[in-house]
Amino acid sequence: MKTADLAELAAALKGRVNDFAAEIASATYFGQQRSLRPPTYDNALAETINGLYKAEVIHRLRPWRNLQAVEMATLEWVDWFNNRPLFGPIGNIPPAEAEAAYYANLAGSANVA
Repeated sequence: MKTADLAELAAALKGRVNDFAAEIASATYFGQQRSLRPPTYDNALAETINGLYKAEVIHRLRPWRNLQAVEMATLEWVDWFNNRPLFGPIGNIPPAEAEAAYYANLAGSANVA
């Protein structure tokens, strides 16, 4: 993956994180504002992914020359994790494809209503 591609990926990820935060802040549950504190299972999932990342990238590829090397390796891993492996629980498709289908379905159901 080229440096320009990784820089573009970093910008896109930053935008998606901001979009996700705004979506959470505006989400309602049965007409009431939801708590911004995530449920416990979300925390467990985040910790699992964090541990996987540390095992596959941080500990396996050390020693690191500088912070930029860590950032580049992180961007490459995130790109790989979102676009390459097939996950059985979501239909043997990559997470990015499942996310795109989810938002397409939301857009389609919004048009019907």
